[in-house]
Amino acid sequence: MTDRLIQQAVAQVLSMIYDPKFSEHSNGFRPNRSAHDAVRKAKGYIQDGYRWVVDMDLEKFFDNRYEFFALSILIEPPYTEPYVR
Repeated sequence: MTDRLIQQAVAQVLSMIYDPKFSEHSNGFRPNRSAHDAVRKAKGYIQDGYRWVVDMDLEKFFDNRYEFFALSILIEPPYTEPYVR
């Protein structure tokens, strides 16, 4: 129970910091966005005359990267200064 509470607290802080940096076209694992929203957007693009819709899953991308790469993004100033001591 305590682990879940800590995870949720950390997730809320990190979301507040990093969600604004994400592309408006990104739907994966973001608050108030779903796969259904992505499909609706794709259908709208097709109705607008676009012929291609690209779906990318970057999950495996991070499997082959060093841990310090991810950590360097998380501790990049000035975003974490009030949170990391």
